[in-house]
Amino acid sequence: YKTDHRIILPDGEEKIVHEQAEVTFDGSGKPVRMIGTVQDITELKKMEMSLQKSKQELETRVEERTIALKSTVELLQNEIAERKKAQAAIRESEERFRTLAEQSPISIQILNPEGRTILVNRAWENLWGLSLDLLENYNILKDKQLKELGITSYLKRAFSGESVFI
Repeated sequence: YKTDHRIILPDGEEKIVHEQAEVTFDGSGKPVRMIGTVQDITELKKMEMSLQKSKQELETRVEERTIALKSTVELLQNEIAERKKAQAAIRESEERFRTLAEQSPISIQILNPEGRTILVNRAWENLWGLSLDLLENYNILKDKQLKELGITSYLKRAFSGESVFI
């Protein structure tokens, strides 16, 4: 047989031992001899228990972290979905604006913050006899005539977001 069990020594100390023995029987089946060993495995069992405890703590931490990561992934997926919706809405809004601007009978010229023209409509082209591609090198903030007339400073203020009257 083989078994692990605890023993209490006369001084009260508790030990865990591994006991292993083999019984020899006579011809009639009576036990006549037993040979075995008893081995102190207290430290081994303590290490096993400590290792098991560490393993359980680690598994708990991994599980908690996995739950937190799943939550974060879900939040990020929702945020990505919301951003995609917002981007689609912006594209749609920009397309509607572009269509309105292009079809407007009023002359429209749109400039970027650096002073370059990024869009003109047909009414603007008809009014000025120019097309957008001819304005490729034009920058309203560097226009010599507008500087001489003192308008450039107003334009710069307007481009910075200030309301100005010329």
